[in-house]
Amino acid sequence: MSLPILAGHVGLNLTGLLFWVIFLLSGAGVLAWVAIGFMAPAIGLGISTVTIWTPYPGERPKPDEPPPVIPDDVVERALEDDALGQRLVDELLDRNLGQPSVRKVGWGWRPLIPAGHGALAILTFLLATLAAIAA
Repeated sequence: MSLPILAGHVGLNLTGLLFWVIFLLSGAGVLAWVAIGFMAPAIGLGISTVTIWTPYPGERPKPDEPPPVIPDDVVERALEDDALGQRLVDELLDRNLGQPSVRKVGWGWRPLIPAGHGALAILTFLLATLAAIAA
């Protein structure tokens, strides 16, 4: 699923860049707005790409182990009985919070790449919008 989103992100940005270069060569202000029109949805796809690729902090279940499931009758009884509901919630919290984290604690350089890309993209969009307004 992330490949079409990534391809759309890159494709829209390259199309916007092409229109921007044509705007710079011709000076037609309409082309600057067309370029921004391509860049705006590309920003949305870029944000989608970040959310798809950002790892969830918890441990993922192994493929051979089915995820734990609470039977429907237990959930129905827990909704009717406050004490049972509270006990069920406490057990779920203990089970989920008691697992050790699989993420390393510390700081790394890897988050700077998408953060830097995003900051430069915001700056580029801002400058392009200001240039289009001035044209």
